[in-house]
Amino acid sequence: FQEQTPDLMLVDVALPMKNGFELCFEVKRTPHGRQMPLLLMSAVSRDEHAERYAVNDLGVEGFLAKPFELRALLVQVERLIG
Repeated sequence: FQEQTPDLMLVDVALPMKNGFELCFEVKRTPHGRQMPLLLMSAVSRDEHAERYAVNDLGVEGFLAKPFELRALLVQVERLIG
């Protein structure tokens, strides 16, 4: 994301090298990442605590618990990038 400028990052919690919470934390701590909308998705962390942590503590702009309908994803994307 530092070499290219995506309009939005879709991040899954289950990643091979680190989890999505860690990745979002690192992205939001960079100058470029502060302005970039992040949408975190998880099949593992599906409770309200995970969503509150992601939004309030990490600063992500959206959270979707899996499984979700495609329409729910499209609504979030539209909300975040128009």
